[in-house]
Amino acid sequence: MKPVLYFRPAQPADGPALARCLRAADRRELAASHPGQSPAECLEHFICISVCRVCGVYRGKVIALAGVYASSLLGTDACVWLLTGSPVTRVPISFVRSAKRWLAAWLQLYPTLTNAVDARYEAARKLITCLGGEFTGRSSVYNGVLFLHFIFRR
Repeated sequence: MKPVLYFRPAQPADGPALARCLRAADRRELAASHPGQSPAECLEHFICISVCRVCGVYRGKVIALAGVYASSLLGTDACVWLLTGSPVTRVPISFVRSAKRWLAAWLQLYPTLTNAVDARYEAARKLITCLGGEFTGRSSVYNGVLFLHFIFRR
């Protein structure tokens, strides 16, 4: 049976669903960047504040959530985010192809998409580069963890 991966608009209830299978590195990143909040709370919040948001579903289970939220009301840049569950490793090529499509659509709305990634999260750093993102050379430390700033440009 061929794996089925599809995407739909994300809903707040998708946050707890992804939190149950969240990859360990995503969980560590959230713990450092949003201490005191559970992964489910963070995900629900990200979904609610995002102007665009998608939910990846594989074999009936939520395996990824991504979105963008405006940095300012009238700005030209936005914050992009993506968190994944462990099953995403079963469909890497389909997942990356889909991510390229979301980014292209979101870059039509906002010429620059930015954020920071936990420097320890090698797979996320590789994905950012694979999707055309660039590391800015800037970094920040949150709760003792180094985060590297990155940008996607139109």
